Amino acid sequence: MENLEQEGAGPKRGISLPFSIVFATVVLTGGWVYTTGLRVTQPPAVTQISDEAGDALEGTVLPAGGVELPVQWRDIGRRLVASGVIDKEKFLEIYADRGGLT
Repeated sequence: MENLEQEGAGPKRGISLPFSIVFATVVLTGGWVYTTGLRVTQPPAVTQISDEAGDALEGTVLPAGGVELPVQWRDIGRRLVASGVIDKEKFLEIYADRGGLT
């Protein structure tokens, strides 16, 4: 008799517990979304600036007089030609069309 009580007394295992958890989660999430509503954020508006302001900004970023960088090229061209990176004939041909090298 004890064996019969122990076999039938426990809860049935299977898919009922995982199904109940998933169902409760769906119901609670649905209620939460329904009461608070979906919040869709708007992207920030694009601000238009006048041509004068754009020119002033461009002058600040790119100075009209240019920028002198502290770079010394030395003989890099000669070394590139000597190592075969630059084909001297093709290089001179390109610059001949543009008025030559200065």
